[in-house]
Amino acid sequence: MKLTAVTKKRGEIYVTECVELGVACCGATPEESFKNLQDAVRFYLENAARWAKEDQTQN
Repeated sequence: MKLTAVTKKRGEIYVTECVELGVACCGATPEESFKNLQDAVRFYLENAARWAKEDQTQN
């Protein structure tokens, strides 16, 4: 699976977003921001199916 990461400087921090998933993280450097995004995307993908099931049972 290919995902796109876009990093932008916002004041004193860097924000990196996974465009396809709408997940974003920040860090003091572009590298830290990207590493944080990798962790967040991994967490998102590991839990997305469970979240979808929970949403279906609540509706």
